[in-house]
Amino acid sequence: MACDSSRLESPHVFSRIGTPTHEYACAVTVPPATTASNNHTAPVATSGELRSFWVPLLGILLVASAVRFAGLGADDYWLDELHSLANSAGKRAAFEDVPYGVIFRDVDRSTDLDSGSTCGAVWATLRNDSHPPTYFLLLLGWRKWFGDSEMAVRSLAAAFSVLSLLPVAMLLRTLGRPREGLCAALLLAVAFAHIQMGQQNRQYSLSILFVGCSYLMLVYGEGCWSHQSVRKRVWGSVLYGLTLYLSVLTHYFAGLALLGHVAYASVRFRRSVLRHWIAAVIVACVAACVTWLGVFLDQLDFIGSQPWLSESAPDPIAQSLLRFFDLPIRLLFQADPFKTFAWRSLLGLALIVTVIVACVRRKERAALIFALWFLVPCAGFLFLDLIAHKQLLSHLRYPVVALPGIVGLIVLASGSLPRVGRWVLISALVVAIASRMQFPATDNPQARLAVAELTSRVAPNDLVIYDAVGWPNHWIPHFYAPMAYYVPKVDNAVLLLREEMSPDVRVQVEAFEQIFVVSPRSPESGHDIPHPAPSTHRLTARSGYIHHIGWIYRFTRNGSV
Repeated sequence: MACDSSRLESPHVFSRIGTPTHEYACAVTVPPATTASNNHTAPVATSGELRSFWVPLLGILLVASAVRFAGLGADDYWLDELHSLANSAGKRAAFEDVPYGVIFRDVDRSTDLDSGSTCGAVWATLRNDSHPPTYFLLLLGWRKWFGDSEMAVRSLAAAFSVLSLLPVAMLLRTLGRPREGLCAALLLAVAFAHIQMGQQNRQYSLSILFVGCSYLMLVYGEGCWSHQSVRKRVWGSVLYGLTLYLSVLTHYFAGLALLGHVAYASVRFRRSVLRHWIAAVIVACVAACVTWLGVFLDQLDFIGSQPWLSESAPDPIAQSLLRFFDLPIRLLFQADPFKTFAWRSLLGLALIVTVIVACVRRKERAALIFALWFLVPCAGFLFLDLIAHKQLLSHLRYPVVALPGIVGLIVLASGSLPRVGRWVLISALVVAIASRMQFPATDNPQARLAVAELTSRVAPNDLVIYDAVGWPNHWIPHFYAPMAYYVPKVDNAVLLLREEMSPDVRVQVEAFEQIFVVSPRSPESGHDIPHPAPSTHRLTARSGYIHHIGWIYRFTRNGSV
């Protein structure tokens, strides 16, 4: 009996969400003359399918590539991208081990590859990070082949971002909705958060790719585990388990998206399909524990010490709910993710309710999959924010894994419209999203500009102070690390300040002829000028504001020319 997955979602085959799996696993039309020898022949795409699905999908992938690679190397690395470089070099501990409150000179760049940059070093150094290893291991090889330029390094994430459109389109095609698959791929190709994650040297686009593959393999297993040969069942289970394993070992929050699998299996799976699914999940969990649990336990202290995720709003429950409701708007359109607006939340809530109601009325299995893909991880982030007083929903790089879910719901809900109305709606949405697009989508610091401003004036024996007194302790790496990456080799002294300098250090500071201070503080920002030596030096110059860096102040010894 052949399993044609492209016919699985016929409305005559599936009319109720709770129909037992074995009743619909494979929709088959077998001519009387069909012999047993042909029972497992794989379906072959016809020339019509190539023209109507694969050729347009290729065009969409080209569009997605164009918008993701546009301006990819224009901006500087920001702090988290430098974390990725340090991780892939096997030197995250050295990256964090910079002295604060003492004057020092040149330190080795912990982002550079050397003979010690091996897969084993990457694995070991992640004890000093809060992420699993898959992306950084791939980045190590990528850097060895293509180099360290911004364009070359970010191309890896951009490629994963483009590829992540494929499992979403193929999933909807497998469920009998190829046109919706093309629409979903087109929306994802221009969605703001999807592009933004594809333009950063981080693991988020790879996480979206693996989660999409896991949902695709879940549907494949549902349709065919109970009707294929033992060998194919085993391979199906292995591939599904591998996508689960790689998803979790790319980003921990992928696990929230995978909880949607649990909800789906609880509703849909029965008998042999349920047994195969449970076996694949157990094997994936055991493999993850055996290979990674020890490092994860070592990471817990580092994970728990991330203060920048803490909720600062006086009404955290209301703020978290507003972020939850307006999440579809922020994922699709470029908007300030750190500001909440009631109108935007109402618009997002209306979108969520509308698409879910429209899909429920159609009683489609595809709607259940994409509803779980969006709602389960987002509800998980909301729960974590409420109980831990965090603001995970503000940072789009975490809930972006749920973006294909809301996009799938939108295109499935549009199926309630006439064909012309559906394409008008999708086209209007694509145009509206694209009209707010900027290149690059990632908002990076102007570290090279700040370095040029600084090094054109500093002498080898001057002092450069990176000042973040009065700001959260995590703030200083945001402007020091990118500048330290781009600064040329010069023999000047450096002082990193998270708190007021000690008397001994102040005496040393006053001995320098010139002092340069890089700081986010200024009268314009409501703070006093960070004067390092008011009794011996005077302010002689100040730069303009440098994006995500702050200002550069120049202090000269009193009486100097």
